[in-house]
Amino acid sequence: MNVFPIVLWIVVFGVIWFAIYIAAGYFAYKTMKGTVDDYFVAGRNIGTILNTLAWMGAMFSAFMFLGLFGMSYKDGMGAFVQGYIIALMTLFYCIAGIPAWALGKEYGYISPIDLFVDRYESQALRYWLAFVTLCICIPYMSVQIAGAGYLLTGITQGAIPHWVGVTTATILMGLYMIPGGYKSVTWVDAIQGVLLIFVLWFMLLFLYLKAGGDMAQIIEQVKASPPLDKMLTLPGVEQTFTHGLYAFLAILAISWGFFPQLYPRFYAAKNPQAIILMSLIVGAAAPLIFWHAAVGGLITRILVPGLKGLEVDKVLPIALGKYGSPWIIGLFSAGCLAAILSTATSFVMAVAAIVVKDLYQAERRKKSQMEIIRIGRYGVFSFLVLALLIALKPPSLIVYIVWTTFALGIQLAPLMFSTYYWPRANKYGALAGSVIGVVIVFLHLFLAVYVDPAYINLSLWGMHPGLVAFIPNLIVFVLVTYLTPPPSREIQEKFHGFLKRRFRFAKETVAFKRVPPSPSL
Repeated sequence: MNVFPIVLWIVVFGVIWFAIYIAAGYFAYKTMKGTVDDYFVAGRNIGTILNTLAWMGAMFSAFMFLGLFGMSYKDGMGAFVQGYIIALMTLFYCIAGIPAWALGKEYGYISPIDLFVDRYESQALRYWLAFVTLCICIPYMSVQIAGAGYLLTGITQGAIPHWVGVTTATILMGLYMIPGGYKSVTWVDAIQGVLLIFVLWFMLLFLYLKAGGDMAQIIEQVKASPPLDKMLTLPGVEQTFTHGLYAFLAILAISWGFFPQLYPRFYAAKNPQAIILMSLIVGAAAPLIFWHAAVGGLITRILVPGLKGLEVDKVLPIALGKYGSPWIIGLFSAGCLAAILSTATSFVMAVAAIVVKDLYQAERRKKSQMEIIRIGRYGVFSFLVLALLIALKPPSLIVYIVWTTFALGIQLAPLMFSTYYWPRANKYGALAGSVIGVVIVFLHLFLAVYVDPAYINLSLWGMHPGLVAFIPNLIVFVLVTYLTPPPSREIQEKFHGFLKRRFRFAKETVAFKRVPPSPSL
């Protein structure tokens, strides 16, 4: 197979794609006002349309192009049902995002940890949350960058080496992230939100036409080929989509709005309406986004049957490589690479904000705005280099850690939710509950690495490890909170008193003029 045309089209689309991104990053840089808010949370001035498109762009990770198609190819339409469960997350964008926006605007928070340390009056919580957040973000962003190298190497059959893909991806991110900060990330993610939706649906339409362009016929072919007929029912061919998985996904959806990397997006919103409208639009879009993968799994089962093992996650590029022309493969590769980078940038900015604001500035409070921005740029550069070094040759352990990312993330949800809605919650319960949950997750990580990889997805009791850890986390949090002193009245007033006043719905009185009775006739 001649891969030169494919490489050529990847370069062409890549140059066009990223020229747009660099231009957006330059625009963001030129409009910066030189404040910490401007660099880390885009000046708290992102409106509804830009916020929504940016979220859509960030949501299109490599999982949408690779993992989700592979999951549907292997097990069936259960991937579609996930979309409805994940639509729950939009409700909790409002529940978490609106009070986070109000508190951030009032007290100047730019990272989630800064808010929670202030609320729980605990420096120990600062370092604990920083540790957990780094365990979530650094492996995830490293594997995303590594995915860029694997994608380009695989689709060009080694013509583009892994190190070239990884290094190129890192440099491109640095070119627009380091100068413009979160404003650059927001603009680039918004552009990607539009472009990636187009690419994804174009690829699905192309494969649908290659499979005959008749959905009824495709479904009949699947039904007539046992065990593929189980793709149309739950729990799927390999019994993946069980009630236990959906229970975990529901908890994940409820907790997703409290994940640390989302807080800059909340802080950056111009007003609460931007968060509410973004949540409504995303909630409507989630089932549609998962629908493409579920239908794509059926289609690719017809086009490229018999894939096993690691090839399953590559089903979309394999199908495109078999039936598509070089320019289509190039378009897909550039789109997939952009999706990978959009997800990685959110994690890089979250890590930089946490390290600079919560660790560096916490110890050196007398720093100017420009000094903090300068350190922030150094932080972004440093974490890009760290992610690059890990992505060049990721250790096997990092793959397991990435699988536990979501399980770790939901362990922070109880303390974050209580920040806004439970005045009695204190630092003792927050620390005790989250420590218990994280320890249980890491126990499963240990078992997966040294005993059986199955423990990543299944606990000793047959449930998802994230759910198993979440339940004792919540119980311990509540019990310890009630057994220890409440937070100070000043803190309760600063947070819960402020939120009550800020979002109080006052009755509006309307004065009516009294109309005198008509004179008797």
